[in-house]
Amino acid sequence: MNRTAHVLTGVAAALWTLPVAPINGVAGSAAWVATTTGYATAPDLDHRKSALARMWGPVSEVPAWVVRTVFGHRGKTHHPLAVVAAWVI
Repeated sequence: MNRTAHVLTGVAAALWTLPVAPINGVAGSAAWVATTTGYATAPDLDHRKSALARMWGPVSEVPAWVVRTVFGHRGKTHHPLAVVAAWVI
């Protein structure tokens, strides 16, 4: 998946879960969609050229390097259980 696919998946998941999300109002709904979409991009942290890894220069490149070194590209960060764990955290 590329960045666009991750973002669209995140938006779809957010909208699908919005009716059961523990939130109120438009601001809460917008925050839910933004946060869920952000979490959907997290698996791309394992690729050095991803938008997430390059977003803030060294501040985001160093964690991306650690994730890539520990888990490898397309490793455990793309496993559905890792996505659920990141969402819970």
